[in-house]
Amino acid sequence: MNKLINKFSLATLFSSALVLTACSEPKDKAYYQNNPEAAEQKVQECRNQLMAAVQSKDKAKAEELAKDAECQWASEAKKAAQRAKRQAEAEARKAKIQAQRQQALAAAEKQFASEHANIDWKGIIALQAEQRCGYLRKNGELDAKAAMCQVIADKYKALVEPVKAEFSALPFDELLTKEAALCKLKRGRNTPCGVWEASLPASAQQTFADMPLAELASKEASYCKGNAASRYIVCAAYSKVRDGKMKALVKKYATDDKAFTETFNACYDKVQKMKAKGAMFADVEVRQSDLDCDAVNTATYNRNLMQQANFANPLK
Repeated sequence: MNKLINKFSLATLFSSALVLTACSEPKDKAYYQNNPEAAEQKVQECRNQLMAAVQSKDKAKAEELAKDAECQWASEAKKAAQRAKRQAEAEARKAKIQAQRQQALAAAEKQFASEHANIDWKGIIALQAEQRCGYLRKNGELDAKAAMCQVIADKYKALVEPVKAEFSALPFDELLTKEAALCKLKRGRNTPCGVWEASLPASAQQTFADMPLAELASKEASYCKGNAASRYIVCAAYSKVRDGKMKALVKKYATDDKAFTETFNACYDKVQKMKAKGAMFADVEVRQSDLDCDAVNTATYNRNLMQQANFANPLK
């Protein structure tokens, strides 16, 4: 009987030893990555051991713990788990906000359809101005007013942008004829007149793109003179195209040596002939009457030939 008990006790002790040995075996990196709680416990264990080593001034033990692979794996796994948790929480917040936005926008769409079923492009402009929406939030939850403002902005784009594109495609002079009807009662950005004004630059560009510079320059009085309320905006649209062509001409003379030399000398000859006739400001008159002479004179500054400016001497 005693022998049996002793055998049983030995077997039990042996099994317990195996369990303890298994529990104390080092864990690998994958283990901690797959067991966040174990990683948390291991990090705390390592921290406590390191603190004890520091307090006991056991430098060797502290250095050993600092380099301990298992402690490092557990720490990395803990940080990864924390990042994953934060990311999951952020995605959950984002999904909640997105759901709220969709719900708010759906309600605003329904209200808009009920109150403004037959609204046209002029009406949506007036409504947008009336709402005074200001900045539209792209993120975050939407209250009823913000949701309605977003719906109005979307409708504005859908109704007004096609009109602006249509206006922009019109010949410049034809587009100018629409001013009376669109701008008679009210001007400003948030008005039908504002859409007309915003279309002028594109219309001018496509209308005058292939027109020779000299011909375009001759139209300045038509677009930049007079007292019309729109004179400034019309002139600005016209001038942008004209000035762009002038810059291109200056660039040509600044980079093309042959064209620069030939044109400069031709302009110099014109200046000398006018001086021979008694003109006091011959170079000014030549530059004002001949765009090529004006451009080639400007190119002298681009080429750092300031001594040649105003056709002081011929180029050899």
